[in-house]
Amino acid sequence: MLIGDACAAVSWLAGQGGSLAIAGALLGDVLGPVDSAAGIGQALAEFERRWKPLVDVAQASGRRAASSFLPANRTDRLLRRWIIRATHLPGIDRLLARMIVGRIAR
Repeated sequence: MLIGDACAAVSWLAGQGGSLAIAGALLGDVLGPVDSAAGIGQALAEFERRWKPLVDVAQASGRRAASSFLPANRTDRLLRRWIIRATHLPGIDRLLARMIVGRIAR
C-alpha cells in the first residue's frame, strides 16, 4: 500500500501541489483517531471515500490540459500552431483564455 507522497501522481498542468497538502491533512484526520492496527483499514477506506471523487476530477482535468499542451497527432499540432498564432489578433487572446479555463475547470 502506498500513502502520502508515494501515491501521488501530480499533474504539472493542473496545479495540484496544494491539493496534495490538503490530502495529507485529510489522511492525518482519518488516521488520527485510530488506536489499533485493526482500525487502519477502516480509516484508509474512509480516506479513499472522501478523497477519490476529488482525485477523479483532478485527473480528468489533467488529461484535458495535457491534450491541449501535448497534441496527439499532426493535425492537432497544426491546429494548435494556428491557434497560438491567432492569439496575436485583438480579442482572440481573451476568447482563447476563457475557452482554456472553462475546459480545464469542467
